[in-house]
Amino acid sequence: YSMVGEFNLMHFQASTIYSEINNISLEEARIKLYYEIENSFSETELQNLDQYIYFKRGGEIARRIILENPIPFLKNMTQANINLFFRPVRDYLKITLGSNELFHTRSKNHSAFIYFTDYWQIFVNITLFLLLFPGIISIYRMNPQFAIFMLCIFAYFMLVCSGPEIDGRFRVPLVPVILINACAG
Repeated sequence: YSMVGEFNLMHFQASTIYSEINNISLEEARIKLYYEIENSFSETELQNLDQYIYFKRGGEIARRIILENPIPFLKNMTQANINLFFRPVRDYLKITLGSNELFHTRSKNHSAFIYFTDYWQIFVNITLFLLLFPGIISIYRMNPQFAIFMLCIFAYFMLVCSGPEIDGRFRVPLVPVILINACAG
């Protein structure tokens, strides 16, 4: 159990699905879902409510929404997997190199370099993935067990990392597997 995991499941996945099926904004969906969480407790329970219990109840509601609406969840998961592999690690680079959008400031000295690194990452990612599949086939011909092992690692990360908060940084543990396969391709 993870309070952060339960919060993320409710705040991102379930609220996105809820907003899509009810044709409302994401913010309205979140407000309604948090209202549903609070209404699931009595007044006395709310006064002495522990965060653990609150987020656990949110996770239960989130899982119910996801189970009732598997198609939108699968669509979101597919989009998250695409983001996982092709989205540049922008936020980290921008903050590191002097552009912090959280505070709406931008360093003019680094903005061209930041945009260059974004496009460079996209180019490298696409190149690696174009070489990935021929590499898997090549490795499979040489050592089928090793290729199947690599595919299992790949599939595992696609399932685990396609959660609510997807970002390019989550592919870091998978990069060695991608590089090995891409080099074989």
